[in-house]
Amino acid sequence: MQMLKTWGVSACAACCICASAVSSAAVDGVVVGALAGDVLTISAGGYSLTLHLAHVDAPQLEQPYGHQARRSLAELCDGKEASIDELVLLRKRRIVARVHCAGLDVSAEQVRRGMAWVVPSDAERGSPLYELERRARMAARGLWAEALPVPPWKWPVEK
Repeated sequence: MQMLKTWGVSACAACCICASAVSSAAVDGVVVGALAGDVLTISAGGYSLTLHLAHVDAPQLEQPYGHQARRSLAELCDGKEASIDELVLLRKRRIVARVHCAGLDVSAEQVRRGMAWVVPSDAERGSPLYELERRARMAARGLWAEALPVPPWKWPVEK
């Protein structure tokens, strides 16, 4: 029952924020925590929302670089003002959004730091994220220091 109440509030909050986003193009809030390398909790409009960063996927916490990716996101955003746009509510109760913390595109910065992959099914062809990922690979930054990093959508690796 508690999960339903929480989901009801989250869905309501997302709908309220979506309505606001349509009229103002962005919603402002404060980041209250990084749950993973691509998941933030944001306080906005009197609600606490868990948002997944758009266009990227970071390692799961149990994967190599999972904890580093979460620390990187926390460093970028914890306690900072966040601007949220392109908010999408997916069927699996997942809210995906473009997030800027202190004016910085967080998805892009996580990719630049080698803390997240670009998700080809999410990012548009020609997105600057692909070039950021290419440069991170070439410099062996973050997860690209691994010989064969495994993206989260293929984790766990079956042997």
